[in-house]
Amino acid sequence: MHAIEYQWHDYTTADPHRYCIVNRNGYLGYIEGYRHLPYQINVKHPKDLRNLSGGIDQNPTDTLDQFWLSDYNEVVQTQKIYGTADTTNFVHGDTRYHIAVVSESGKLTARQLRYPVQIVVETAAPYIQKYLPPNYYLVFSFDNIDHRYAQQHQTTMYGGYADREASFYALPEMLDARDLYDVVQPQVMHELLHSICPHHLHSRDAEFNGIAQRGVGQHLWLYEGVTEYLTQVLLLRCGARSETDFWSDMSRRIEKAAKGKLPALTQLSEQVYSRYGYKAQAATYTYGVVAAFYLDICLQQSYLRSNLPVPQYPPNLWVLLSQLIDRYGGKPFDDKTLFADIAQLTDPRSKRFYQPLYCR
Repeated sequence: MHAIEYQWHDYTTADPHRYCIVNRNGYLGYIEGYRHLPYQINVKHPKDLRNLSGGIDQNPTDTLDQFWLSDYNEVVQTQKIYGTADTTNFVHGDTRYHIAVVSESGKLTARQLRYPVQIVVETAAPYIQKYLPPNYYLVFSFDNIDHRYAQQHQTTMYGGYADREASFYALPEMLDARDLYDVVQPQVMHELLHSICPHHLHSRDAEFNGIAQRGVGQHLWLYEGVTEYLTQVLLLRCGARSETDFWSDMSRRIEKAAKGKLPALTQLSEQVYSRYGYKAQAATYTYGVVAAFYLDICLQQSYLRSNLPVPQYPPNLWVLLSQLIDRYGGKPFDDKTLFADIAQLTDPRSKRFYQPLYCR
């Protein structure tokens, strides 16, 4: 057992809306050779701050939490968030969803977030329910800044992060319901869909969150591009996006991808933790989404052409992802074999989809 302890420091103030992210890489670090040993994480904290992000606390006291994790992979997939927050929860399918809201002004509540989050959950559940734990936690931090100002000045304060049991969102405060929905629902949908890629479908290089020399490997297009494409599809399906907006967005991405002179997506993915990583991330949300869109079209065309009583090919991208997860049995795949595995599961003509991903 490798034990790590995090001690709360005195810099936390009496702010009733404070919170802290116990970042597993920043605080816990990494020691070569200890990947496959069990870990025990101890978090000492003030009485008024509680764990908002789930996990089974093995210590019943109100100032010390203990978490036992099977290996380092589980460590990097478990981010702890502590704070004082307004909370609510609801049940859908086999999962209870816990919502916690930290609002700088105190004007936004968990109850206000429940309805837009529940719409997203109900839309995504048929595709992700089997990958979710019995309890899933969504933690929102709203800063008191007008979101139109943030958009105008292109700030980078928008964002979300998801692990296997929880997702965290840092967003500007929006009191208008329509603005709130427009920002919250795409973020929540995207992070929920990460329960498919990369949490249940990822390569060996991405297994320990990019500790390998090549970062997350060759398939960031899969983890982010596919996830963002499916996010847009489900937002359209639940009415959070109009059909006009969906096709306008896809057209914009296709046009931008056609004009781009960047390396292949697989090469960009290997650069994500380099000094040029921001370009790789940005390209993924353009080229990666277009690649996912094209693959979905190829699969649907092949399915319709099969003309067999039992269709020979997966009818769409959702089914292909499920088949890949089943094929790998929950284990990480080899970066170099993914495209060959996709070709084996689908129409051989689907090769025209992935050749541009690594050949430019």
